[in-house]
Amino acid sequence: MYTSLPALASLMLVMSSLLLGVTSQTDQSGTCNSCCQGPAGIPGIPGNGIPGSPGNNGLPGRDGFKGDRGDRGNVGPAGERGFTGHLGPSGEKGEPGPSGPHGLPGIVGPKGMQGSPGLAGQPGPIGEKGSNGTAPEIRKSAFTVTKTSSQTILGASGEVLTFDTVETNIGNHYDSVTNKFTCHFPGLYVFTFTIASSHVSNNPWIALVKDGTQIVTATVIAANNFQLSSNSAVLQLATGDRVWLAYPSDASTRTVFSDSNKYTTFAGFLLG
Repeated sequence: MYTSLPALASLMLVMSSLLLGVTSQTDQSGTCNSCCQGPAGIPGIPGNGIPGSPGNNGLPGRDGFKGDRGDRGNVGPAGERGFTGHLGPSGEKGEPGPSGPHGLPGIVGPKGMQGSPGLAGQPGPIGEKGSNGTAPEIRKSAFTVTKTSSQTILGASGEVLTFDTVETNIGNHYDSVTNKFTCHFPGLYVFTFTIASSHVSNNPWIALVKDGTQIVTATVIAANNFQLSSNSAVLQLATGDRVWLAYPSDASTRTVFSDSNKYTTFAGFLLG
C-alpha cells in the first residue's frame, strides 16, 4: 500500500495532536496540565508499517425499521396442473332456479304397448226414445201333413198324392186343397216323405216333384206284406216354386196304404 507524502504528513500531525492532548491532561502525579499546554508540534512523518489483521466481527446490530412495501411484481408463469383432488362432500341443495323457456316439441316416439283396460265408467243418462222402427221380416216356413186312408190310381196319370190331415203349417205355405207347397222365401228347403204298403198294395211307388220335375222316389218292392219306405231331398227354391208328391207316370196300378195310424206322411221346412 502506497501513500503520498502530504497525506502522510497530515496523518502524523493528527496523531501527534491526539497524543499530546492525552499526555497534557494528566501527568504522572495526577495533576491536570490542560491549562499549561503548549502549541502543537509539527506532525511527524507517517510510518510505513504493515497493516494490522482485520478485527473480529462486531455484534449484530438491532433490527432496523420496517421498510416501505415495494411495488407489486409481475405475474409469474403458470405452474403445471396438479392432480385432481378427491371429490368433496355434496353441498346443501340450493333453491330451485326460475323456469326456463319452453323448448321446441321433440320427435314423436314409437307407439307404446297397449295398456290394460280401464275401469268401467258410470252408466250414462238415458237417451231420448227413438222413433218406431220397422220390424224385419221373419222367415219361417214349415209344414207336416199326414194321410189316414189309402189311395189307388189306375194307369199313367201322374196323379198328386193327397193328404187329409195338416199337422203343422207355419206360414200357411202348404195348400191343403192342391196338396202342394209354394215357396214364399227363397232359400234352401228340406223335404222328407214316407209311404206304406199292405198285402194288397201292389208295390206302391211315389216321387218328389218340383215344378213338374221328378227329384227322388220311394217304393216298396215286397208284395203281400206291410212295409214302409222313405226318402228326402234338400232343394234350392225361388219364390213361387212348388213341390209335391205324385205317382210316377207308368202303366201300372199303384196303391199307397195308410189308416188312422198315419203311416204315409209328407214334411218340409226352410233351412236358411
